[in-house]
Amino acid sequence: MHNVLNDRVLIKQSGRIETLMLDGYKYQKMSAKQISTPEKQKNREVRPNFSSPNLIDQRQNKQLKASVQALKESINEDPGKITDYLKIAPKRSNGKISGYRLMPGKKPEFFKTSGLKSGDIAVQMNGFDLTVPTEAALALQALKKEKEVSLLIDRNGEMTEILFGVEN
Repeated sequence: MHNVLNDRVLIKQSGRIETLMLDGYKYQKMSAKQISTPEKQKNREVRPNFSSPNLIDQRQNKQLKASVQALKESINEDPGKITDYLKIAPKRSNGKISGYRLMPGKKPEFFKTSGLKSGDIAVQMNGFDLTVPTEAALALQALKKEKEVSLLIDRNGEMTEILFGVEN
């Protein structure tokens, strides 16, 4: 990933900058300064501001840490490779994104060991609200540097938080 902006993600591929527009935004040309200057990231805590009765703490799961690290390295090289690990589809309510439905991908190791279940709806990651397109893009950008991930999911109407550790 090259840069994350309010309405788009800029991806450097084969030496070229490509634009991925976020859902709900119309394409408009950008200046060279906007393309080359990464947006400043907000300081976020790993733990979101909510209390969940369901907590799955996987931070000490060594098998999962290795799987998360492989996922992280793959998407840092090529963001499109996330589909090898996860199938992600936007879930909409009243025409707006209400989260992202998660299903296992071609390499299901991460999914199997994480505590995720097929059909879980991701609504928040490391304090970023995934229902807001700009925050979802920032969450993916911040993922590059995180050592822990807090994922809040809606599982059949019940909120569950899953904590992951990432090897260094």
